[in-house]
Amino acid sequence: MADRTIKPDSGNDLVLQNNGGGTKIEIPNSGDIEITGSIGSGTFNGIIGTATFPAGSVVGHTAVQMQQTTQVTKSGTTLTELDTDLRLTYEAESSSNKLLFQVYAWFCSPNSNHLSWSYIYNVTDSAIVNSPPSSGSRKTVHWAKRVTPNDANDYNDMNYLVFADAPSGSKTYSIYYGTEGKADQFYASTLSTSAGVTAPVSFSILEIQQ
Repeated sequence: MADRTIKPDSGNDLVLQNNGGGTKIEIPNSGDIEITGSIGSGTFNGIIGTATFPAGSVVGHTAVQMQQTTQVTKSGTTLTELDTDLRLTYEAESSSNKLLFQVYAWFCSPNSNHLSWSYIYNVTDSAIVNSPPSSGSRKTVHWAKRVTPNDANDYNDMNYLVFADAPSGSKTYSIYYGTEGKADQFYASTLSTSAGVTAPVSFSILEIQQ
């Protein structure tokens, strides 16, 4: 069956509208499709230009998951970048939205009962993302943990979320990490038997419509 093509007169727009004069689909001379009203259901296969999504919608996302056989160790009470390969660069659709940062990592803390700390760092602006308030000599961090010693193969996890206002412009973010009196192992355990492991570090950013 042949297609049916509907075209307006030269120079005019094509408008499909209900009899109430409200909802309509318009194809102007520019070729962009403009819809007045709500799309109830169906599948959209195309590029959305300017649109407002319902509050709570995820309107942007970026993520990295690093996994390797080369072990990375972190130590020292001054928090430093865990791994430059975990950096994420993201530009928010709108500065009125929120960003949700998610971090998950396995780590080995060999036979220690000392502390570990971490936070998300805005490398571009040299600032902790949505930094907690300072109080005396306490560290301002997004995550902290004291591990329990058993042997040289003590496995733990780092798992946390950070919710922050979306900034304007492109920003680069990374995971910073520090310890008290120990060296934590990432990506691969020193133990190389079947009880040892290799495991990933995951870092993601979601942009949430407000």
